[in-house]
Amino acid sequence: MGAKNARGTAANVRPSAAMFAEIARKQQVASDIAQAAKVLAAQPFDLSTLASHPAIVVFGVNDIGIRIDKNTDMKTLLEVLPQYQPHVKNMAIEIHTPAPHREAREKVTSRLESMKSFYDVINGFKWIHLDANVFLDTYNFPQMKLAAGLWGLNRKSWKLTYEIHGFEGDYVKVTDGSEFGRRLSGVYKKEFLNEPKEPKEAKTPEE
Repeated sequence: MGAKNARGTAANVRPSAAMFAEIARKQQVASDIAQAAKVLAAQPFDLSTLASHPAIVVFGVNDIGIRIDKNTDMKTLLEVLPQYQPHVKNMAIEIHTPAPHREAREKVTSRLESMKSFYDVINGFKWIHLDANVFLDTYNFPQMKLAAGLWGLNRKSWKLTYEIHGFEGDYVKVTDGSEFGRRLSGVYKKEFLNEPKEPKEAKTPEE
């Protein structure tokens, strides 16, 4: 008569072939899922599946263009644009809006606030290259002002140019040290950051 506390025969303790088969099946399923995820990740995302907007043009796998003019619906653009953030590496931005003195003050102020939000969204992209161009009706600095938001971007690998009506295709590069570059830096501080203008040092009378 066997002992009451006997743990059973070796056959009952040893894992069955069916158990090994089930473990192997689960491991294979996990491996297949991981492999499928790798293949999916390697495939380029189709930007055409995202919400479209008249101001957004898809150039390639991860390239887009954004054109902002006086008729651009900035509200809907700001709603759609964040959908592109995880997928876009290269951007081209073109700005062609009227000179501030040609529009009502309310319109100018509203567009400036929209552009502040626009640059906040652009900062959320993990872009590698950003090319911005401002189209000027004449050689007119105030028409450049909306480009000042570039000076607040986290990434510095952007390029700014402008072209003038009648000289299309003749792009003039704006650098930090150029006249427009220095003035745009000041516009960014004053109009985008609302920093007070630094007072000029008073000249001491000569003795």
